[in-house]
Amino acid sequence: MKSLFHLPFAVLLTINFMCQSIAQVLKGELVGYPYQTNEIRLYTDGDEPYDTITCYVPDGNRQWRVINDGQKTVHLKAVKGIYQKDIFSLEPGGQHDVRDVLNTENLTLKVISIS
Repeated sequence: MKSLFHLPFAVLLTINFMCQSIAQVLKGELVGYPYQTNEIRLYTDGDEPYDTITCYVPDGNRQWRVINDGQKTVHLKAVKGIYQKDIFSLEPGGQHDVRDVLNTENLTLKVISIS
């Protein structure tokens, strides 16, 4: 009986996460959830991604870390609710710690530009 309940729940949860992921890429923003590694891939006109932005909370830290794993400089802003908390640029291979958003709260990153 339990498995009959779990299957529809798992399917709905999967659909929900897929829709969130697609919406994040189309809007040019990433919502980072605590206790997991979150990433967004930035695409050119082609099909191959050229940049990946990753955010997570390192073990033992109280702030979010954002890493640019791509090949271009990305300009981002960190937002909490309707309030802008931080604006920063990440060089290729660079990282930035967002100190104004607690590690227990979601982090929203919005892409301003890519150069």
